[in-house]
Parts: sequence; structure tokens; C-alpha cells
Amino acid sequence: MVRLGKGLSTFLTFWAIQFLILVTLLLLIYNRRETTKFTHPIKTMINGTVNNENGQETKNVTECPRVVTELHELVGYKITSLKASSLEEIETRHPDVTSGGSWSPRDCQPRSRALIIIPFRDRWPHLVRWFENYLPIFKRQKLDFRIVLTEQYGNSTFNKGRIMNAAFTESWKIFHFDCVIFHDVDMLLENDHNLYHCRDLPTHLSPSVSKFGYDTMYDTLIGGVISFPVAAYFKVNGYSNLYWGWGGEDDDMYTRLKQSKLKLQRPPQIIGRYKMIVHKQREWVLFKREMDSLLAGTKSRYRQDGLSNVKYKLVGKKTRKLFTHFTFDIGVWEHEGRTENIKGQ
Repeated sequence: MVRLGKGLSTFLTFWAIQFLILVTLLLLIYNRRETTKFTHPIKTMINGTVNNENGQETKNVTECPRVVTELHELVGYKITSLKASSLEEIETRHPDVTSGGSWSPRDCQPRSRALIIIPFRDRWPHLVRWFENYLPIFKRQKLDFRIVLTEQYGNSTFNKGRIMNAAFTESWKIFHFDCVIFHDVDMLLENDHNLYHCRDLPTHLSPSVSKFGYDTMYDTLIGGVISFPVAAYFKVNGYSNLYWGWGGEDDDMYTRLKQSKLKLQRPPQIIGRYKMIVHKQREWVLFKREMDSLLAGTKSRYRQDGLSNVKYKLVGKKTRKLFTHFTFDIGVWEHEGRTENIKGQ
């Protein structure tokens, strides 16, 4: 009996120690998990507050809503009355926008951060209307955003793809963001239920545009406003650098998405409604045979033509109140001066 009692005691002691070791390990794992659990890359927790990259704080660390029904400040379909005469006037209305064009809600923790890139050339009145329309919308949507203007140096033939790739590349070096939205300056959203939050898939946000009777002209049309998760934009290798003048780069991008096996999303047309500001179109420059040849070669070329080989020189970077302004020298088209309207060819 004595031997049995000692044996039982030793057995219980052994397993008690094992149990204590197991509990200790579980506590260590739990504590490590709590201290290393995911936080948004631009957010840090300090004594119950959230600090973003601009030093702004919020006491309420509840995550921001991501569905329309929970964003109670949204108004839905509305034609905004635009009256501002200058960017300076808009700046006075939005003192909470941080220099460089950054804003983050203070009453909740954003789930992601969007970089909005606007390709630009000589449209300052349009830019005033753009900011007047969008800043209130972004705030109602609780969008954590930064706005970048990308401009081509000089007056040579415009290459939209190159300056968008250049702006993305420079922004990736210095800013934190989870998705990128390429946004034409002449596109004004009419329904704030069209959320600009980062999504899991590339999203053509502007399927319904006034110029086209609020209809999608063809299924492969993805111009105007389009959003990419950062990983997706790298996967398609950005936009082509080869399209000079008006058109081509968006059709090329559709093929890149298809070849990369990335599904494209669109909001319903009643949600994705945009008014296009009337203006003079860019000139058609590429001959039709050259355009067709480029588009036909996208499948075999896209991995070597895009972000991976974009050539540019950063000749200007200005930090304005409402945006960061990049100016890029991207060279000139080898056939500069040769033009032809390809519509009827």
C-alpha cells in the first residue's frame, strides 16, 4: 500500500507539473498573439488611442463601418451644387485635411487606406470641382485616404499610363496604402453609396457615365475610375507605357486583368453613376494599325511592359494642402508631331 501510495503520488505530481507547463505555454502563446495581432500598417495603439501617420488621434478604436447601411451620414443619389472658385476656398472648408492631401476619420479605426491618383494636364478648374465634390463624400464614407496628382512635364504628347505608373512607384516609396484608385479629374460621383473603400478585387467604379447615357458602352470598358488592391496592381504590372495620346491604355488593362486571372467587379449602374465634365478630348495620336497591333500583343508583352520598366525622371514634388503633386519627365513619343484621327480608319 505504501509503495502504491508513493507511486500514485509521483504519478499525480508528474502530471500536475505537465499541466502547469501546458497552462504556462498557453498563456505565453495568448499574450504573444495579443501583442502581435494585426493592426493597420499606418495605425499604432497608444494608451487606448489610435495614431495615424499624421499624428491625429482618436479615442474610439472601433473599426469603421464597411457597408452602406452602417454609414449613416451617406445621402445616396445627389447632384452636388458646386460653387467654389478656387482650391484655396476649399482648403478653408477642410482644415482637417493634412498637408499633402491626407485625411483619416477620428471616430473609428479605418480598415484600410486608399491612395487616389489623378492623372492631370491643364485642368485646374476641373480640379477645383473635383475636390469640392469628393472631400465631403470621402468623409461621409469614413475613408482613410491620400490624394496624389500626377502631371507630365512639358507639352509633348500625353502618356497617361506612364505618369500613372510613375506616381504609383514614387508613392509606394514614401506612403502607406492598401489599394490604389486611378481617377480621371472630369468624373464626378453622383451617388455616395459607391464606396471608395479598398476591396479584395479590382473594381471598375464608374460603369454609369452621363456622357454615355449612364450605360456601359461595352463589357471591356474600364476607364474613368478604377480601384486595385496593391497586390493586384503589381500582378498586372501596372499600365502599359506604350500608348501615346488618347485611348488604348484602358483596353490594354482589361487584357492584363484577364491574363492575370483577376476578376473585375462593378457596382450596379444606379450606384456607379458619374457626371462627366464637358471638355475638349485629348487628340487621337496612334495610327489605328499601331493601336491594334499594341492591343493584340498585350498578352505576350504585359509582363515586360508596365511598372517593371517604366522610365521617368521626377522633376517636381510639391506638398499642397489638399494633395501631393508629382511632375514627371517621361520623354517624348518617337513620332512626335505625327497625328491622325483613327476613328474613321
